Amino acid sequence: MVRMTTWIETEAEVEFEIDELVNELKPSEIKELISELKSAGHLSRFTPVVGSGYADEKWTETLEKLERNRLSLTMEEIDLIEKIASRFI
Repeated sequence: MVRMTTWIETEAEVEFEIDELVNELKPSEIKELISELKSAGHLSRFTPVVGSGYADEKWTETLEKLERNRLSLTMEEIDLIEKIASRFI
């Protein structure tokens, strides 16, 4: 006896609430989702925690500006940034 299986490709449109989907994810899957969103450019590497304040948003904007324009920085500016960062290493 020979069994044959036939697969038919179909497309379906499914509507769902994002919060319902996220609430069903395991913590490891949420981390994977965040990583994927960052890799795809949908999230900044400096995205603040949800609910953070205005100061955190300004800090994030500042870090993003520095990152985007890092090739325009002078050696003195780079040295200053590295000096500040070295305090926390």
